Amino acid sequence: MEIEVKEWLNGEAEVFLKDIGIKKDDIILDFGCGDGPYTISAAKVVSKEGKVYAMDKDIESINKLMEMAKTEGLKNITPLHTKSEELKIDLESESIDAVLLYDVLHYMGALE
Repeated sequence: MEIEVKEWLNGEAEVFLKDIGIKKDDIILDFGCGDGPYTISAAKVVSKEGKVYAMDKDIESINKLMEMAKTEGLKNITPLHTKSEELKIDLESESIDAVLLYDVLHYMGALE
């Protein structure tokens, strides 16, 4: 893991997420989660009473994320693997408190 990501995970991320309004008990969707630099921190902030859905099209990234979650003892992360051309999410309407979108614009394709 890169040094910057380690520093981020060791405190900066949790402070940032709290500053933008993420709190205990929230239900979060991390869209384009990758291997989880925001997901792990969000799971810590929302605590065991909250939940983080980690959505990505890259199954290898999701697997890395879930290994890190296991190492951290986090059980409040649910992985959502999606196909690149399909963005359908099987969640109830209005069930998410916040959506995290970090470094995902390159997945959106060319603008018309």
